Amino acid sequence: MSRTFTTATLQPFYDEDDVRRLCGLTVFAQADAMQRAGHVSDAQRTPDALTGHVRGTWQRLDTVTIQTKGNRLQPECGRHGAALCRHAGALLLHWLREPASVDIVEPGSGTGHGIGDLDDFWDSDRNFPADEEIDATPAAQIARFLEQETIAVIREIARRRGVRVSGSRKADVVRDAAAGLADPVNIDAALAGLTPAEALLLDAAQLSSPSGDTTDIRAFDVYRMLGGEGAPPLDALRDLGLVVSPEAAYYRGRYVRIPLAVVARLAPRVGLAKPLEGRKASDARAEPRGLALVSLLTIVAQDALAGATLPREAFDYEFSGYVPQGFVVHPADQERFPQLMRTYQSNGRVRLVVPEAMPAADVARLALQTGQPDEVVEFAARLLVSLGIAGQSPRLTVEPEMLRQLLELDAFNQLAMLTNGWLGVPGWAESSLIFGDGGPIRFAWNPRHAVPAVTTAIAEGVGLVSRLVGRMPAGDWFDAASFIETIEKLVKSGAPSLATFRQSSQQLDLTWHGQPRPGQRLALRAPEAWSLFIRSIADAVLSGPLNWLGLLDVQQEAGRVTAFRVRPTAAILSGKQFDPGELAAPGKVIVADDLSIVVPPGSASIAELATVLNACQLTKAAADGLRYQLGPHGLQGLFELGMDAADIAWLLSEETGEPFPKAARKTLDRWWEAYGQVRLYDELTLIELGDDLLLRELQAATSLERVLLHQFSPRLIAVADDAVEQLISDLGARGYAPRIVEGG
Repeated sequence: MSRTFTTATLQPFYDEDDVRRLCGLTVFAQADAMQRAGHVSDAQRTPDALTGHVRGTWQRLDTVTIQTKGNRLQPECGRHGAALCRHAGALLLHWLREPASVDIVEPGSGTGHGIGDLDDFWDSDRNFPADEEIDATPAAQIARFLEQETIAVIREIARRRGVRVSGSRKADVVRDAAAGLADPVNIDAALAGLTPAEALLLDAAQLSSPSGDTTDIRAFDVYRMLGGEGAPPLDALRDLGLVVSPEAAYYRGRYVRIPLAVVARLAPRVGLAKPLEGRKASDARAEPRGLALVSLLTIVAQDALAGATLPREAFDYEFSGYVPQGFVVHPADQERFPQLMRTYQSNGRVRLVVPEAMPAADVARLALQTGQPDEVVEFAARLLVSLGIAGQSPRLTVEPEMLRQLLELDAFNQLAMLTNGWLGVPGWAESSLIFGDGGPIRFAWNPRHAVPAVTTAIAEGVGLVSRLVGRMPAGDWFDAASFIETIEKLVKSGAPSLATFRQSSQQLDLTWHGQPRPGQRLALRAPEAWSLFIRSIADAVLSGPLNWLGLLDVQQEAGRVTAFRVRPTAAILSGKQFDPGELAAPGKVIVADDLSIVVPPGSASIAELATVLNACQLTKAAADGLRYQLGPHGLQGLFELGMDAADIAWLLSEETGEPFPKAARKTLDRWWEAYGQVRLYDELTLIELGDDLLLRELQAATSLERVLLHQFSPRLIAVADDAVEQLISDLGARGYAPRIVEGG
C-alpha cells in the first residue's frame, strides 16, 4: 500500500553536508539547482530504497534508485550508473527538503518504522520508462496541474475559458481541457479580459517565483510593491486556470504556480527600470554572443577531446570537507588552512573562492587562442559540465555524442539549451565573477563561524534578475541604477533566500574591492553595503551570462554596468518565441584555395570535421565563425592517421556542398605525393659556420656527423635540440668556442 509522509513520520538519516561531501562541490551545486528547479518527481521510499525520476537539461527523464539498507547509500542512475551523480544528489536533497512530497511504500498496513527496522521489500513490478519526458509540451504541464482538481472544477475552468470538453472519464476531460487551455489564442483572449488588478497580480506571481512557484503571501507582497491596492484577486486568476493554487504550502500560505504556457504569453512589463529617454549609450565591446558561444564551447570541448587540457587542482586538502558549500580555500591559503583548523584561532581567516572549471593555464591558453576574455572561456567550460556534455574527473572529459546533439539543434534550440544550462545551475558563474581574483568582493572565512548558504542566495538573485530582464521591453536602453533599485525592492519576496542571507551574514568577512572606496568592509545589514552586494550580483549577471548569451547589450564604466539594452532574444527567458532573424542560421563551411577553412558559428559541421579541424591551426574566432588554417604539419598528421588527399578533399567537400577548390586540391596532392619523402621537424637548432671548410673539419673531429639533420649550405646546418648540449660539450673539449643565441 502507499501513503504520504507527514512531517512527523520517517526522516532521512543524512543531512545536506553528507550529500555535499559524498557528491563533491561541483556535482552538489548541480544537484542543488536541479532539486530547487523542481526536476525531481515520483519520489518514493521503500523499506530499503529511495527511488524517483529526475529530469535533466535535455528533458530526458532518468530513473534513480538509491539503496539505503543499513543506512548506506548505494546509487544507481539510469544515465550515470552506480555513481553519486547530480541526479542521485537531487533525489537525496528532495527527500531532505520536501519529505511531504515523498510517498512511502510499505509491505503491510502498519505505521511507519525507523529505517533500520524495516524488512526487505522492493516492488519489482513497477517499471519507470527511462526515456519518458515530463511536461514535454505546455498542454502536458497543464494536464498535470488539472489532475489535482475534481472533474467539476476542471469543467468550470474550461467553461470560463470557452473550451469544450467531452467524455465523462476524468482522463478525457483533463486531455480536452489541457489542450484548449494551452492554446496561445485562448490564453491571449483570457489575458486580454483581465482587470488591471488581476493582470498586476499575475505579473507579481511570476516575478516572485524563484523556482517556478511561489506562495500567495510572496505574490501579494510584490503585488503591493508594484502599486496594487485592495485584496489581491487570486481566486479570479485561479478560476480562469491562469494560476494553479491547489493546496496549503509546506511552510505558510498557499502554493501558487503559473503554467509556462501562460508565462510565455505575458506582455512586457514596463517600469522595472528607467529608460534612458533618447540618450544614446555606446555599443558594448565585442563578445561571443548567442551562436558564437556555441563555437567557443566546441573549441573548449575539442581541446579536451584532443587531450590538451590539464587535470584540475585537487580540492581534497586536509579539512577540505569543512569548507562552506560552493567554495574552496584560495591556493595562497591552502598550506596554512589545516593548522588554522586545528588551532581554531579566533582571528584566523582564509580566503574563499569558487572552484575552477578547468585549470587557469588552460583557460589562459584558450583565451589567447580565441581572443576571448578568460571569464568567457571559463563560462564555456562550466556550460559544458552543466549541459552534461563534459565531466570533471579530474580533467575535462567530453562525451562527443552529447556535443553532436547540441550542434545538430536549430539556432533557437541551441540558444535555449545554453540558457537552460546556465540557469540549470544558477549562481556558479556569477559567484566566480563576484568573488574571483578580478571580482569586486573578497570573501574571507573564519572556521569558527557558520556560513549561510552564499551560493544559494546568489542563485536566487540571479533568478530574479533573469526573470526581470525576460519581462522587459526589447530595444530600449535602460538605466542600470534604477534597475538595481527594483531588485532591492523585490528581493524579500522574489529572492527570499537572498533576503534571509542578509539577516544571517553578520559574521561574514566581506571586503569591497570595486569602486567607490575599495577596501571597505561590507556589513550587509547596512543599506549602503547591501546595495553594493546587490549591485555586484546584477553586474555579474548583466555583463556576464546575459551578455555572453546575446540576450542583452551593456555599457560599462570602471567595471560597473551603467546601462543595458534588452535584445529580442531575451524573450527566451520567459519561454517566448522571437523573430528567427534575430539569430542568423548557421551558413555553409567555406574552404579557400589556400586551405583556410571557415566554420559558421553553431554549425554541426564543426563536429563532422573534428578530425580535420583538430589538425588545423585556429587563426581567429569571430562572430561570423571560426577560421582555421590547414598547413603542412597538420596534413602530415592526417596522413599518419591513414587519410590521403582524396579523403580530406571529399570530407571537406561534403560539408561545403560545393566542388573542392582546384588550387587547394593541387596543394593536397603535392603534399601527399611528397609524404614519406619530405620530413618535418620540430625544435631544431641551427648552426652557422664561419667559413666553407669548417663543416668538414667538425664532421671529422667531433660528434656532429652523428647528429646532423640537414645541410642548407656549406655554412648553415640543422641539428636536433636534444643533441645540442652534448655537441657543445664535445666542441668545447676540442677547443671550439661556439657563440650560443637563444631563439623563438
